Amino acid sequence: ADDAGATTVRVLVSRRRHGTSSVLGPRMADWQGPCLYVYNDALFRPQDFLARQPELNRKMWGILYDWLSVVSYKFKFVPRSLQLACDYMRRYLMDTPIERKRLQLLGIGALCLACKHEEVMIPNMNDFIYICDNAYELDALLQIEVEILSALNMQLHVPTPHDQLLPLLRAIGEAPLNAYPEAIEFSRLRSWCECMLLLGQAHYPVVLHDGAVLARAVGTLGALLSRGVAETVVGAGG
Repeated sequence: ADDAGATTVRVLVSRRRHGTSSVLGPRMADWQGPCLYVYNDALFRPQDFLARQPELNRKMWGILYDWLSVVSYKFKFVPRSLQLACDYMRRYLMDTPIERKRLQLLGIGALCLACKHEEVMIPNMNDFIYICDNAYELDALLQIEVEILSALNMQLHVPTPHDQLLPLLRAIGEAPLNAYPEAIEFSRLRSWCECMLLLGQAHYPVVLHDGAVLARAVGTLGALLSRGVAETVVGAGG
């Protein structure tokens, strides 16, 4: 209920006992006795992919994404690789249950696929195993890659918040019009915008929305700072 953002939780105790003559097997007779009914007022949304994962919660998503961002930084991946990995994980978790002990494997498998799609030079597969402190075998990493590809129907080339932010940055003169976006050093404002994208995707309520919404929000804040409408961005709490 907490993960789903419920404001009301009700528990009903039923002491009724039902007959056991028509159950499918003798072991099911124990389930015909008293039980608990639990209700909360949170609405289920198709985008709420962790609602389908009984062993996972929102905090785990944040921890995994933070760790993947550190891995990306150490390997000097371009921003799009991490955001693609985020998209792969989100789409995989929408339809495929996964055990908690395999969540890190899913993350590193998604990042590995994103690198193969996006990076010019990618690390050796064993480097990905090493960064997981050798918690998994190479065969397990190869297997999760196959599972991700199957769940995604091989659809790896998708727009990311990074892609959708670039036109907004170009419009305010913070990204080159003709050169490859990563060909020049980022300005301070562009670095701030890219950082905001990463922080946004680390928060589960944000990642439930389309990436274009996050990109537009960050781009709007960047434009306000660029044009001098505001010198700083202040949160609701001051």
